[in-house]
Amino acid sequence: MTVSAGTGQSYAPHSLAVPAAPPRVLVIDPDRARRDSLRGILNHEGCEMEVLDRGDAASISLHQIKPDLIIIHADLPDKPAPTICRELKETELGRMTPILLAAGGERADEAVARGLLAGADDFLMLDGRPLELRARIRVQLRNRRDREILLRVQVERDALRREARLDPLTGVLNRRSFESSLFSQLALREPCALMLVDIDHFKSVNDKFGHDVGDVVLQSVADRLRRSIRDSDTCARFGGEEFVILARTITIDLAIEVAERHRRAIETLHFPQLQNRQITVSMGIAVFDPAQPDPSPESLIVRADLAMYEAKKAGRNRIVLAPPVPPQELEEVSAPRASETRASAGPPVSIPQTASTTSKPPVWGDEAKTLIRGVALAPDDPMDMALQRTAILSSPPASVSEIETYLRAQLAKAKIAIPVLPDSATEALRMANDPRVGAAQLAKIIDRSPQVGGRFISLSNSAFYGRGAKMLSTHAAIVRLGLGGTRDLILQIVYEQSSAGLPRYHEQVARSLHRSVLAAITARTVCWELRQRYDHAYLAGLLHDIGESRIYRILGDLPVPPEGTASIDDLVRRYHARAGAEVIAAWNLPADLAETCAMHHENDENPSLPVRITMISDTLVDIVQAPSANGVSSYNLEKLTKLGIAEGRALALIQATREVASAM
Repeated sequence: MTVSAGTGQSYAPHSLAVPAAPPRVLVIDPDRARRDSLRGILNHEGCEMEVLDRGDAASISLHQIKPDLIIIHADLPDKPAPTICRELKETELGRMTPILLAAGGERADEAVARGLLAGADDFLMLDGRPLELRARIRVQLRNRRDREILLRVQVERDALRREARLDPLTGVLNRRSFESSLFSQLALREPCALMLVDIDHFKSVNDKFGHDVGDVVLQSVADRLRRSIRDSDTCARFGGEEFVILARTITIDLAIEVAERHRRAIETLHFPQLQNRQITVSMGIAVFDPAQPDPSPESLIVRADLAMYEAKKAGRNRIVLAPPVPPQELEEVSAPRASETRASAGPPVSIPQTASTTSKPPVWGDEAKTLIRGVALAPDDPMDMALQRTAILSSPPASVSEIETYLRAQLAKAKIAIPVLPDSATEALRMANDPRVGAAQLAKIIDRSPQVGGRFISLSNSAFYGRGAKMLSTHAAIVRLGLGGTRDLILQIVYEQSSAGLPRYHEQVARSLHRSVLAAITARTVCWELRQRYDHAYLAGLLHDIGESRIYRILGDLPVPPEGTASIDDLVRRYHARAGAEVIAAWNLPADLAETCAMHHENDENPSLPVRITMISDTLVDIVQAPSANGVSSYNLEKLTKLGIAEGRALALIQATREVASAM
């Protein structure tokens, strides 16, 4: 682009101007007269027309011609127009290309409706309305251009987002992105480990062999760490020659084992540029314990940094485990910097030694102290929970703010009101995830608990699982359902039983459970619609709102506040995501299920597949359970569109969800 001096206006030299290619329109219609009529209209609009007289070659022609618009006549002799629309919209190019369904004579409502539901963008009436026909063609061509612009913007946005999240040299996450992941992880209050990795004598590599060789070393170490971490873990460049690993759902012993595996993997790297010089790393590990938590993410980083510093002092090429959080640090709002605490935090524990894992009651800082009915209570008091509850019960009706304070205190305990998995269920779940286990072995475990076994057979014979003759034994049910279906039903039974027997709010809990089962079944349909395989889809739908029953259980015997049960429902709405994630963590279920609990109400523009499936199924259930007089809100349709479900497909999914709901 050239800028004109003095005017500030830009212009493009005429010799560089490239005329835009005319839009290409693919017409699928066996009737020559109708095609000739369309050709005149399209020529008037400056379009090139390609003709296809059979519908079975539509997909091939789409990718050969790459049209800007497709016009399909509703009455094709060889293949139904709705089928063609559906097949085309299942492809990436087809989703970008608008489809007009053409009808002539008396309007065939049923054929047009089926075509629109199958993915067509609009319909044309071919008789006597040329101005309307031209307008609809122009609108769809404009929509195509808008889609292309939007796609380019999205591609550029995604590229910028990746650049903002990744370290440009090594391709792993940068420090800022890692700290965001760490903050989210600690909010779940489940065990994890932070591993700081520092390349030994890296400065001498740069000094002796040059920074280009140093860059090769950094890239190789990052690549080795990225390839060797578990799927649930996160690796990032922390700065300079330091890397950091966040290992989720991990114990102290396992953290040491994982860190040692990483250390040995880097030790085996070979660099010809270094003249056979070996590259080693020193590692510091800090384990986050929900029973004795760090007061802030910075505190956890400081402990790992201190341990790594001790590994350097002890001779390098080794791992050092940081001691638990000192009691005096637990009361601080944020941890001091490493430079201020290296001498005062206590010696880290070298791996050959045994680290103490004795749990102590968590000590809260001043910000978490509570005032209930004039009584100041610090949660480190062993009687605090009972006193808070007694204060509320023995006084006039508590306000919502007081009940919310009590709820937050209980949730901060992390384990409060979390249902305990029965031993038989725990063992059955472990075996259901092991493909080597046979149905007979699994049946024996389930049958240990008569309640679980009886309910298992009952559910497996329900309309959604039972096909054909009824199954009379657990073994027969497992053979029919498979290990995945067995796992899903066991957790549904545990969810059911853990939500029973509440002194109050039993209607809300029963409604929540019913809604969750509908969401679970819908989640499977959503997976099929997205052409994505997600083995935990049923569980993601079933358990994403399990925090609701946990909160109702915490508040079950407290009096209803003057504002009524609606105010309690509002507390459940605001806190159930966090409460549910803690249930999933306590049950040692996969981390992606905890993510669906924690994130299914967030406004993330690019959610992970588990969260996306859960959000879609959640929205579909909202639509189906809304009063029928309200219809389908544009807000929910727009939400489904943003999640990748086109409006035509959304209507089909809504109908399928309604059918499931009516059968429950």
